[in-house]
Amino acid sequence: MSKRKVHILILSSWYPTEDHPFLGNFIQRQAKLLGTKYEVTVVNTEAIEQLTSVEIEKINVDAITEIRVFHPTGRHPVQKLLHQRKALNKAFREIKEVDLIIGAILLPKGTQFIQAKKHFKCPLIYTEQGSYFRKEIRSTWSFKDKLILQSVRRHIDHIVPVSHFLNDDLLRDFPLKGYTVIGNHIDTEAFCFAQKKRQKKTSFLHISTLDPNTKNPAGIFEACKLLKKSTDQFTLTIICDENTDHWKKWCKENELLDVINFIGPQSWLDLPKFYQESDAFILFSVYESFSVVLAEAWATGTPTLTTEVGIASKMTSELGIQVEQNNPQSLADAMLKIVKKEVLFDGAVISNFGRQFNSTGILEKWDKLIGQYLD
Repeated sequence: MSKRKVHILILSSWYPTEDHPFLGNFIQRQAKLLGTKYEVTVVNTEAIEQLTSVEIEKINVDAITEIRVFHPTGRHPVQKLLHQRKALNKAFREIKEVDLIIGAILLPKGTQFIQAKKHFKCPLIYTEQGSYFRKEIRSTWSFKDKLILQSVRRHIDHIVPVSHFLNDDLLRDFPLKGYTVIGNHIDTEAFCFAQKKRQKKTSFLHISTLDPNTKNPAGIFEACKLLKKSTDQFTLTIICDENTDHWKKWCKENELLDVINFIGPQSWLDLPKFYQESDAFILFSVYESFSVVLAEAWATGTPTLTTEVGIASKMTSELGIQVEQNNPQSLADAMLKIVKKEVLFDGAVISNFGRQFNSTGILEKWDKLIGQYLD
């Protein structure tokens, strides 16, 4: 092992594809970060309805190798599973030796982690970022989801939640496992502090999929409607990589399009300027396992108006204002304080806090953990 780089295999239930380029992009960024020190191969399976046999595409992306495996969809659950296993086995034959497996996101592809561990006979580190371990969702899991959990649990050597907030939820299902909390990293060279420019209107920013199950977009727009009764001296920019027609229609019907601006998908390195040009960032989620956008906002020195979720669960008043979950009036009141400048923030202090999620620091945490399984 001393004569070659340590080889890490990454499998993930969420990973970017041609049809869904933003799905699990944080896992791809994590792989690229590890690729700066280790040999990293990512295997991602994708079911294609019109296919009749397995096809493999192997490409190099920055410092990692991606093996994209396309396989037939299958007509029923057993057939789907068999197609997926056959696809994985074909991909594994393209790989010589693996020292460590990182399985990311349990559902819906967690059984792939087991297949990889049995094939390569090496340690398995399971890292989670999903929101489905929270109590109200965990109780609604299907029989298949529960079976995946029970099967995978026996094969895991270590668990890496992305936040202490998520760690607490995972303990209910993995009470006897070793845990190391390692957050997502951000490019703090790009997401850096910039002095806020004075603007005629206070500028707010929100970036998400607008998923109604977690992001609570209805609450954000309702808060804007409430705020507009007091003042129209604000704007809200929404950056979303999903279809926003429904919400545009709602905002038009409620006469909010003069203060709310919808922008489509942006590349990761195009985002810093939006934070830097905003007076505050809004996150009104009912749940977040981590929330990369909070880390990005803080790194740029942007205060946040956020619910008590993810890495904001213990947020101090120096970083922004915590608002009540599912209470649009609470968010509207916080926004009004920003508009009226009733609360002021030191952007340099916020940025210094956000820099803890820098690439070097996160890689060092991974390096320390990986070392435990390679001695």
